[in-house]
Amino acid sequence: MLARKCRVRPVSKRAFTTPRFFSLNRDRKRSESISDAEWEVRTGRAITVLTETLPHFFSTGLVLSIDKSKLPDIMDASLHSTRNGTGVRSVVEGVGSLITGRARTELVHDSEADELETHGDNEPIYSSKIQLFYTPKGFERSLHIQGAPLYITSSVFVRHTLNALYSDLKVDLLNARTTPSPPSSSSTSPSSLGKARDRSLSMRIGVSGLARVSGAKTEWEVDYTYNFSPATGLILIHTINSIHPAPHESVYEAFRLGFGRLGLGFNPQPGADAQGTICRGSTPRKVNDMDS
Repeated sequence: MLARKCRVRPVSKRAFTTPRFFSLNRDRKRSESISDAEWEVRTGRAITVLTETLPHFFSTGLVLSIDKSKLPDIMDASLHSTRNGTGVRSVVEGVGSLITGRARTELVHDSEADELETHGDNEPIYSSKIQLFYTPKGFERSLHIQGAPLYITSSVFVRHTLNALYSDLKVDLLNARTTPSPPSSSSTSPSSLGKARDRSLSMRIGVSGLARVSGAKTEWEVDYTYNFSPATGLILIHTINSIHPAPHESVYEAFRLGFGRLGLGFNPQPGADAQGTICRGSTPRKVNDMDS
């Protein structure tokens, strides 16, 4: 079944944007580092984007970057004071009105480049080397996607496929929690900030929709975790921990075949981790701290 085309309306002013393409820059020095304060700001901004925009995923798609110039100054201050899941929700309440219209997601054209490039005030929240892991419960196969091109493309495929199979798709943010919490203002020594560059965001969402064929309502609860790069503060690993009720194997197989039809490939050999691959039975590899 072919996915319906969604009409995209241009929007001139919005805080969260999805660029026409995700530009990469292979010439930027891999050793270039950011300060601990900037790392805190980047992770905080990414958390805000995720918690505020994922509930609109099926209508707007994946939001890849943030426009710093359109965010209120109070937001950056609030991000440093965020300590737990409820803090994340309080931050996003103040910026919800800045999201308007539709965002669009397109492919990364240079899959061999190393670094994501900023454009003006737009800054990416995802690493060019992002990895996605998902092992369905009770299944021997695992899904491993590596590289921004394939990650972005897979999100487009999932969104369009589910929109074709279900109507009235909705996403509810049930819980959001950061671990460990951002450092307090009383613990700002260089040593303590350096050790704090280990952060993840755990989220639970509820997804519901009406099957277009039968009209039956379908609901899932999805738990997943985002891990941030210690070097750049960008999202480096996305792990889907569970989907309840678990998808039937036929659904998993349908997505596998769909990825193949898109020319993305499916490697049945375990341990394959080349950039831009889907692997079956692969083991998550440790990502170098300098990965961006």
